Amino acid sequence: MKSFKKFLLLAFLSLFLVASCKKEGTGNLELRLNNLPNIADGVFMYEGWLIVDYQPVSIGQFRADDINDTDGESLLLFDVDKKILKQATSFMLTIEKTSDLVAGPNQVKFLAGDFKENTVELTTNHPNGIGIDLSKVGGEFWIGTPTDNSLETNEVSGIWFYYPGGMNQPLLSLPELNNNWTYEATVRNCGLRLPIGKFTKARGADDRNNFGDINFAPLFPGEDFISTLDEDILGYYNFPLNLSNYYVNISISPKRGDNFQNAITILSAQIPETAEAHGFYSLTNRPAEDFQYGTVTRN
Repeated sequence: MKSFKKFLLLAFLSLFLVASCKKEGTGNLELRLNNLPNIADGVFMYEGWLIVDYQPVSIGQFRADDINDTDGESLLLFDVDKKILKQATSFMLTIEKTSDLVAGPNQVKFLAGDFKENTVELTTNHPNGIGIDLSKVGGEFWIGTPTDNSLETNEVSGIWFYYPGGMNQPLLSLPELNNNWTYEATVRNCGLRLPIGKFTKARGADDRNNFGDINFAPLFPGEDFISTLDEDILGYYNFPLNLSNYYVNISISPKRGDNFQNAITILSAQIPETAEAHGFYSLTNRPAEDFQYGTVTRN
């Protein structure tokens, strides 16, 4: 009986020592995240990084679907070396391609923030994030077709994001992107989407001019939907398009994001049914809470 009691005592002490060692050696990092876009399963993943002495230390990769919804809160827990946790000055969330073999983070930085005591408020507006405040962008567009060199033909078939005439100033209040992110403008109707183009700044042409005359295209984002030879598109649309009632969206996504699902819409509007040729219309930003992505807490 004494031997059995001694065995139980030793077993208890062993468990206590193991638990004590684990507690002394590691701590918890809590990620409470919201509004994360889905990214292609098996192609891209999110990866978290603690910044220690200006160097990134990975805490691991995860998908948006990995987040457990507990009592209305989306929570991820990571065991991290306590010394690293204590020394970390900031946190960064990147989008990584699963096939990349590079040990450090790539340049698709999404969210970041600095520790204030033990908590980080994640934001896009951080040098280690996208680098802009998505809640403070804005803009307008006008309806017209400058590429057909006429002021009277097909004038509700084009959409542009600049002041026409002698002003030639951008209508979009979008900071220039100097990293691996890009803006993209699109129009859609009845669930079908047509690209206007991708761009990184409000002044300068986008990367497409598929439906108008490139010889007269302004050096600003926009598109004249006058004609196309694409039979797949012609199966759904009659050209020239009448853009009345169409929705226009401006989103932001990684440049290497062909498989990045659900690009982040930042500005949108519905073109009025009574849209006037050469009329100006406002774009609406999403609610500020849509760009509140959560917190990181160390324990």
